[in-house]
Amino acid sequence: MLMFAEFERSMIQARVDAGIARARNRGTRSGRPICRPSIPPEKETAIRDHLNAGIGLLKTAKLVGGSGTVRRIQKEMRAAA
Repeated sequence: MLMFAEFERSMIQARVDAGIARARNRGTRSGRPICRPSIPPEKETAIRDHLNAGIGLLKTAKLVGGSGTVRRIQKEMRAAA
């Protein structure tokens, strides 16, 4: 009986591994696309305008929303400069 259970477990593990490999080949992780959600261009423009005007990160985040997004755009702006 134990042999059948071990065999079934190895079959299940092989199917799981194959599914994970197939998902990685398609560029996904657990069936979800690996990407950052895009923000509307007008929101990105507003964030860049606020940062260029000298408004701080937290104030910009409160005005426009999303401190992570503001931080990422600020980092991109510094890298481009």
